[in-house]
Amino acid sequence: MRTEWQRHEPKELHWHLGPVGVEPALQGMAIGSRMMEDFCARMDRERQMAWLDTDRAENVRFYERFGFVVEGAAEILGVSSWFMRREPIAP
Repeated sequence: MRTEWQRHEPKELHWHLGPVGVEPALQGMAIGSRMMEDFCARMDRERQMAWLDTDRAENVRFYERFGFVVEGAAEILGVSSWFMRREPIAP
């Protein structure tokens, strides 16, 4: 199981984001967006690549808003997973 995730993990130096979530009662208040804005700003300042995996299709669209792109997908233990990468954005 873990080897499938490792197979997709980049070999180069990177930050692995996750797991991240917002309490359901607090969703829709831009908390997740603010966390991602802060995280991405730090990755840009430090010129670091970020990586994550998610098993929720709706999260793919959320992370794409912050510059993550899907690098691959796999079914792990019967669950679809997406692997996403974000390169730093130059100021």
